[in-house]
Amino acid sequence: MSRTATTNASAASSALSAEGVPHRVPWAGSMFSIFFREGEVRDYDDAVGAVLAALPHAARAAARAEA
Repeated sequence: MSRTATTNASAASSALSAEGVPHRVPWAGSMFSIFFREGEVRDYDDAVGAVLAALPHAARAAARAEA
């Protein structure tokens, strides 16, 4: 499971990097998360900021999907 999680996290990170989306993908064992920000996620405020930073990217992706 850990190897699969690492493969999935790496694939997600590569795809986001290819699109120029700032992000961090921390993981522990077989669990990982994606935070949309440049710097490390150290606390709750950093995590909330990552969600807010993702909103413009999500809006553009939704607009492209509707076209």
